[in-house]
Amino acid sequence: MGYNNTSDNSFGNQPSLRDIVLGQTKINDSINKRIVANDKILESPSEKMDNFNSSIKNELSFNKMLET
Repeated sequence: MGYNNTSDNSFGNQPSLRDIVLGQTKINDSINKRIVANDKILESPSEKMDNFNSSIKNELSFNKMLET
């Protein structure tokens, strides 16, 4: 009894390497889309914090000017 090039029954329920790679590619694409979406969501609070920081600096400068 030699080796057979056709599918062996013990591996009949196993996905092919191609299917695994395609599945992983879809997962990676989904993760990348979520990361991009999260980055966009985080940009807004970051910009608001920069504006807030700028406002505080301006207020401090104004207060110093009033003191002198």
